[in-house]
Amino acid sequence: MPTTTIGDIPFDLWYQIASCLDPQDYINLSFVNRQLYSLLKSDLTARKTVQLCISHTREGKLASKGKITYIEALRRVYDVREAVATAQPYLACMVAYGESFLFNQGVLCYLDEGEIRTLDVHGAARQEQVVNVGAVLLGAWRVPPDFNQGVQFSLLNYSHGIVAGLCEITGLQPWLIVLDIREKSTTDNRRLLFLKQLESSRRIFVRHNDLVLFYGTHSRFAEHGHHEWIIHGWDLVERRPLAERPVQLENFVGSEIGSSICFELHDNHFYAVSNASRFEDEEIDWTSYYICIRFPVQTPHNVEWRALWRRQHREGPIHDMWTNISLQSDDATNQLLIIESRREWSGAGSSRKRRFPIGEDGLLHPPELDNQKEPIPNSDERFESRGIKLWPPLNSHPELLSLLCPPERCGDVDATSDERSMVVVEESYLPVEIDRGDTRLGKGKRKASTEIENYSQWHVPFTLAFMPSSLPWRAIHIAGTNGKGSITGYLSALLTAAGVRCGSFTSPHLIDRWDCITIDNCVVHEPLFRQIEHNVKLRNQSLGIGATEFELLTTTAFEIFTHENVDVGIVEIGHDHQAILGNTLQEIAREKAGIMKPGTPCVIDGTNEPAVLTTLEGIGWETQTPFIITSPDSIMEEFTELAKIFKCLNIEPHQKANIACAVAALQQKGILPSSLPLPSLFQHIPKTPRLGRLQELSLNPLISRSQPILLDGAHNPQSARVLCSVTWVIAASQGKNTQELFNCMLKPGDNVAVVQFGPVDGMPWVRSVESAELLSVVSSCTSSSSDSDSTRELAQSKDFGGDIVSALEWADEVSKQGGGESGESGPLVVAGSLYLVADVLRLLQEINNKKANVQGNTVTQLLHLFWELIAHRITFSPDSEVIQI
Repeated sequence: MPTTTIGDIPFDLWYQIASCLDPQDYINLSFVNRQLYSLLKSDLTARKTVQLCISHTREGKLASKGKITYIEALRRVYDVREAVATAQPYLACMVAYGESFLFNQGVLCYLDEGEIRTLDVHGAARQEQVVNVGAVLLGAWRVPPDFNQGVQFSLLNYSHGIVAGLCEITGLQPWLIVLDIREKSTTDNRRLLFLKQLESSRRIFVRHNDLVLFYGTHSRFAEHGHHEWIIHGWDLVERRPLAERPVQLENFVGSEIGSSICFELHDNHFYAVSNASRFEDEEIDWTSYYICIRFPVQTPHNVEWRALWRRQHREGPIHDMWTNISLQSDDATNQLLIIESRREWSGAGSSRKRRFPIGEDGLLHPPELDNQKEPIPNSDERFESRGIKLWPPLNSHPELLSLLCPPERCGDVDATSDERSMVVVEESYLPVEIDRGDTRLGKGKRKASTEIENYSQWHVPFTLAFMPSSLPWRAIHIAGTNGKGSITGYLSALLTAAGVRCGSFTSPHLIDRWDCITIDNCVVHEPLFRQIEHNVKLRNQSLGIGATEFELLTTTAFEIFTHENVDVGIVEIGHDHQAILGNTLQEIAREKAGIMKPGTPCVIDGTNEPAVLTTLEGIGWETQTPFIITSPDSIMEEFTELAKIFKCLNIEPHQKANIACAVAALQQKGILPSSLPLPSLFQHIPKTPRLGRLQELSLNPLISRSQPILLDGAHNPQSARVLCSVTWVIAASQGKNTQELFNCMLKPGDNVAVVQFGPVDGMPWVRSVESAELLSVVSSCTSSSSDSDSTRELAQSKDFGGDIVSALEWADEVSKQGGGESGESGPLVVAGSLYLVADVLRLLQEINNKKANVQGNTVTQLLHLFWELIAHRITFSPDSEVIQI
């Protein structure tokens, strides 16, 4: 039997196959081989696909008019959709500067110093159409004298070369103005199409085409106690009202345009759609519907109502701030589709999703049936998602990054888009040099400097595709005054033991700038840190962001998390200065609660004072944040294994509270694998969760002391109360309440060495309190008139400036005086600041490194001796001397 090839298939069959394909499948099929490419480039086969799938697109209309071929239409649509799907636009440019803008029908319309300018972006126009609003008003005989005063003009809608705007005059009711800004063949044609003073402009909107205009306000107060929409119609050709009285949308719920309600003109009908069905906040019926209204433009009072199923509330809660609703026409049928995006928590869980339902057909074809009339699996798929693409990449040209990645100082960023393009708007209050000399932007030159101080300038870059960036890992954000570092350490240790790849970022660092960033409970490698830090600083410089050192470090940590593909990122960031946060615990708690987010679980330490808990609970209810209050007792009651761990490790009470918070966080959905029992991880709880936190440390060989010292950052009164009275080496950073701190820490009879820590790498704003100033505070804390003379003799304090080694040696000698007959040294504690802790650890590291270098040199010499002995065949007898290192 002869083999059948593609070339043996009759043309009629190919014609039938091609007529069932959409543009993506059609073009992809033509890429199979040269024969198919030659066959499918024919307009005879392409016409059917264009008529079936894209007849109402710009390309489809051009092809039907004979201005382009059908295969050209398919290829253009294919290129546009591929550019959007893969985030690979083929054009990005800065288009204009202005005050406000609209983007509709592929035309950018913007306002600039009283001029309305339009540019046909889809048509690749090289010239703008410019109309001066003031000149039009002055040339119109029916303009009232009010317009001789200062007028503030804002854009409302653009369509078919006609712009509607709102003129607001101080102390007077606003005016609705409609201008024809199309290119005129003669100067006799008047541009002012409509001018009317409004009774109210509350939530005003305008929808129009080249024939009719509708505008509405949410201003009629109904008997049920809520406002309702009033819709007015106007015939732009006959210059008369479309009805004797306006249309009132009675019992039509929804007031936020674009969020809960949308309006559109389509196919000689006016449409209004709402995703709310009741004025009451609480729904009695747990089924939600779209309420749809439409009426013919020539007979507005013939209103038709229809309800379409939307969703069941049992599917999970919705974050209404993310909801967006609009009406768009289908490329194939020209029928209106309800497009709604919303953020949902499916099944009331912690995992949220963005959904885009667009009607019955949705994104799927009807499934095909086999011979037994059963649906063929996957036959209903129209396309397969290729994931989220980000553009531009971080290694793009600096000018491209500067154009499309605006710095934070530029304020808000706004954007709008259609099926093939996006206009991104960046607000800036900086003076801009604008050149009007080129053909695209018109004539003349204007330098924007002091003249534009009273309003903002808009920087409008235009691209073909853009995707919002997001972090690919789940975050655990820890805020508070005490225990942030310890909770971070416990979480990192337990997640690593569970096999969950995690990263952590704490502040400040200790020895090196990168030791505040860990991956799987290990400090990140220096080369990786420096490479990503270099990229972050380069981007900061090229874009002119002006980020602080701490912001650069935070960004570096986040990008390291992404680079290392972590599943969970643990972040401990927050102010701890009373001057910034407030004077009371309630004020501080309210500031710390700023990390609460709607729908994101929040674990609260139940050992806080009642006033703090009340404040946090109240904010949780306000922000719709589910919160979990935990304590050591409640967590030990749930997990009896923890009590044994606490007793075995001799865990302090405050650390029990920190562990309880960490365990409660791990109980949240999606943090740990569902198959892993949480108690199996408790054996991995560390006694010391972080360096510099109640850490016992030997100072050998820094000083000759046999007993270990206690190293603790204790930099606030709460953590200072944990420590006992001993011999101290202390420092403090500027901005701390040192009197309160050391009143809690020091007791009469203590011995104190006062020092200053050195400069902090990467944190030039962090400075140590002068040792002389600190000494006066210490003296008032370590002496008491009620104490006996013998006790007062033991209270010694001395200023060592920046000489930390001498301070440690003195403290060691003084601590031996309290050792009694045993001769052992008394307790010695280094505390007051994590930056002092870092200096001590750094000194030990430097000495150990020098010792390692010496040992390394000795080993090298022995290796040379070994190879020399081998070369000379020298042997040792059993009685030979043994060399030890």
